[in-house]
Amino acid sequence: MRLVTLFHPGYPREFFAMMNSSSPYRQNQVASETPRQVECHAMAMVTGRMHAAHESEDMQGLISACFDNQKLWNIFIVDLANPQNALPDDLKANLISLGLWVRKHTSQVMQGKASPESLIQVNRNIMDGLAINPANEDMGARQASMPQDMMA
Repeated sequence: MRLVTLFHPGYPREFFAMMNSSSPYRQNQVASETPRQVECHAMAMVTGRMHAAHESEDMQGLISACFDNQKLWNIFIVDLANPQNALPDDLKANLISLGLWVRKHTSQVMQGKASPESLIQVNRNIMDGLAINPANEDMGARQASMPQDMMA
């Protein structure tokens, strides 16, 4: 089964609010993107913010970026649990498990008890998956990449 997007395209407004920009160019760009591109773009924005805040040791910026990352993953989890989501059940289960790990690890990062590096890597792995041309690869065969500390 070839899928157009990793996640179901019927997102709530909160998802698109994360992509909000006052620039008319950016608003038109988002309107013309595929759901897969919007997902990848949202993930790239929040991942870039987490990375920049971590590198500059900006704890307030990191907390804000982690909070937005958590909102994004919550949207993904809700969508993955939707019976209309066409992804294979095993992939949905893996992604939901990954999302639950993101919740737990985000809490630890926001409390200063863990590094955001695993969150950043998970997001990059998801972005890599979203960047794959679905005409060339069956997304149902892809597995979610889990960080080592998730296995513990």
